[in-house]
Amino acid sequence: MSSESSTHLATRASGREPLPLMWKLLAGLCVLLTASWTFLCYAAHFNNYERDMLSDAVYYRTDRPLVYRTLLPTTVNLLSRLVPENTKQKAVQLVKRDRFLRTIFTVDRSPHEGAGSLKLEINYPVETAIALVLMVACLLGFLRAIVLLYDRCYSGSPGFRAAVPSVAAAGIVPWLSYTSHPYDLVSLFLSALSFLSLAQHRWRQYLLVFLLSCINKETAILNTLVFITYFAAQGILRTRLAAILISAQLAIYAAVKGFITFAFRANNGTVAEFHLLDINIPILRSWIGHHYNLEQLVIAGILISALFFRWHTKPLVLRCGLILIFPLSILGLLFGVLDEWRAHTDLYTPLLLMILGSVGFLFGVRPAGFCQTNR
Repeated sequence: MSSESSTHLATRASGREPLPLMWKLLAGLCVLLTASWTFLCYAAHFNNYERDMLSDAVYYRTDRPLVYRTLLPTTVNLLSRLVPENTKQKAVQLVKRDRFLRTIFTVDRSPHEGAGSLKLEINYPVETAIALVLMVACLLGFLRAIVLLYDRCYSGSPGFRAAVPSVAAAGIVPWLSYTSHPYDLVSLFLSALSFLSLAQHRWRQYLLVFLLSCINKETAILNTLVFITYFAAQGILRTRLAAILISAQLAIYAAVKGFITFAFRANNGTVAEFHLLDINIPILRSWIGHHYNLEQLVIAGILISALFFRWHTKPLVLRCGLILIFPLSILGLLFGVLDEWRAHTDLYTPLLLMILGSVGFLFGVRPAGFCQTNR
């Protein structure tokens, strides 16, 4: 048998048959449209919260604990220093003169002053442009990571696989409520990369992603909980490798968290904000007293059924990721806002791929041969 024939048979067996060119173009167009729509929805909520304006985050004026989430703001700060000050001033003057740009850059100081659908800051167009480029890159990186993780977990139905990034992009929108923070898309990207690194057993990459996640948001320590659960499910938690990797994560988190907390100790605010009594108890009461219509109940039932359908065949790394439901729920109840779903985006990757695996089963999708499912 020729090498070309062997390659073709291996491709068919793995479910990675190439799509016709027309279908590839159609799939690419769908990804472009859904990703653009998702980013516009994200941008429409940007700078809605006066305590977390982009310029304040970039120049470290934001209140604690929001100022702690500094990966993207610090990156923007460093990159903007490469731009000469006179160029920044020319950009500000251009924004103030140009009629079209004034419909996009509508905020001088308070987001309540913005009259347009976008609330970008008039006095910081260079910083805003850099931030938006980085956010788009994170969104595209997230979609790429989702596809790679899907390939690691499932095989079969190339047509269904082609729809995965579009579904992943569109599914982000319901999680964006109230306001969009600079770290939201970064969190999505790093969370997907973390699961991908776990599934691939690429530990250096995993630790690098963990380091960036710690700089991005303090809840990155929950990745270690997923890691421990994943290793325990495989029966290798008491190995030397596990001890080294867990110790490394704890050391990284302690160092990053300690440095960031010390660096911003003079900022207004507190280390954490307690919202159980003033916000979340009333939200819980409204949920209990709410009359849910049939459509809402049916959708919830379908999603829950899809999540647990053929549970034993679901990839182990995704099932272990659901452990995040418990700490995120507790933290959200005490320190977050319950109906602000964007605070739970670390759950999006495992939930999405487990549901896609169930739906894909109807189209011939099956667990990949190298994906652990039997524990």
